[in-house]
Amino acid sequence: MSSPIVFSLEDFLSENFDAPLFLIDKIMPTAGRPGIIFGKRGAGKSHLANNLIKSIADGEPFLGKYKTRQGRVTYLSVDMPIQMVQERSSKLASAVNNWPNVQISVTDVPIDIIKVRPNEEWVEKIVGFEPDLLIIDTLRKIHRLDENDNQTVAIVQQALARAFGGQTAIALIHHERKDNESSNYSPLEERASGAGAWMDSGEFGVHISKSKKKHPPEVTVKFPRVRHCADQDPILTHMDLTSMTLVPTMTSMDRGKQILRQNPNYSVGDLADAMIAEGLLGKSQAYKIAGVICARQP
Repeated sequence: MSSPIVFSLEDFLSENFDAPLFLIDKIMPTAGRPGIIFGKRGAGKSHLANNLIKSIADGEPFLGKYKTRQGRVTYLSVDMPIQMVQERSSKLASAVNNWPNVQISVTDVPIDIIKVRPNEEWVEKIVGFEPDLLIIDTLRKIHRLDENDNQTVAIVQQALARAFGGQTAIALIHHERKDNESSNYSPLEERASGAGAWMDSGEFGVHISKSKKKHPPEVTVKFPRVRHCADQDPILTHMDLTSMTLVPTMTSMDRGKQILRQNPNYSVGDLADAMIAEGLLGKSQAYKIAGVICARQP
C-alpha cells in the first residue's frame, strides 16, 4: 500500500481484506518490514535465533507456543569468527531435523548494506536459496550510519529490500545500547537505540533478558512490539547449552493446569496433593495455587 486509500464508512466496513500470512503465528508475517531481536550481550539472542531456525526448518511451534510455517532460513553472521559460527551451528544441527532448510552465510568483516548490490555473488546465493526468513547477526555490523538518526532505519530497510527483494521476512539481532544503569528502567523500545525507531518501524520486536543467579541461566522472552495482534505474555525459558537454544520453562502454575487437564475431576485438595507429591511446592503454596487454578476452570 504505497498511498492512502479512501473509503466511505459503509464501503470500508463491507470490504473483505486479506489476512496476513505468518511464518510465526501472530508474531512474524511472511514478509514486511524487518523485525528486531534485542538484549544485552550474552543475554541469549543467538539462542533465540537458533529457536527461529529450528522452528521454521522443522515446522515446529516457536518456543512451544506459536504455530510455525515450515520453510527455509538463512543465518547471516557478520563480524564473528567463522570457527565460532561453525561451533554454534554444530550444536544447533544436533537439534534440527531438516538440514537442507538451513543456509549459513559468514563474513568476518562488517558489511555496508547501503552499498551492497543484488548482483553480488553472496547476495545471489542467498536470494537463490529463497529463504522464508533471513536472520542478520548483528544489525550494527551491516551499516555505518548514526544509530540515533531516525532516518537510518528507513535507509537500512530500503537497502535490505533492494538487496534481498523485499519478499523475505527479516530478523535483525541488535545489542541493547550501553548508556548507564538508569537505562534498565527505561521502556524496552527505548533501549533499542535510535529512539525506538527500529521498534516502531518493524513488524515485531523481541527483547531478551537473562537472570544472573540461575544455572542453567533463565532467560525471559518479551514481545514489546507485535504489530498484528494484542500484547503477548512473556515466556520464561532456560538455556540449553547442548543445542544452543532456549527451552520454555514450565512453571508450577503451568504444571498444575496440566495435571488438572489430565485429571478433570480433581478437587483443590487432590490437585495440591499431586503438586506436593511432585516436589513442586510446599503445602501452603500448593493449596493456594491449586485454588487459583480450580477457580478458573469452567
